[in-house]
Amino acid sequence: MLTDEPIVVQTGETSFITLPTKFGEFKGNTDVLVATLGVRYGVTRDAEIYTRASYLYRSARSSDLSGINDDSENRFVDSWVVYME
Repeated sequence: MLTDEPIVVQTGETSFITLPTKFGEFKGNTDVLVATLGVRYGVTRDAEIYTRASYLYRSARSSDLSGINDDSENRFVDSWVVYME
């Protein structure tokens, strides 16, 4: 449950109550995909190279009192190469 800025009402000389001005609800959804590609290649009979790379996609959607929000992210995460004998 979400509320907007409350209103403070004085009910006596030294007493106050706080009243919310809006009520609402928050709904959200997030999708994440991480893709990884790896390749292993034999250079010689006793040695090989292994390489890997990863990519991230994230999409988040939400709605609340302020409206509908949409956010996404696409980026290269990491990569590495290993030479093994």
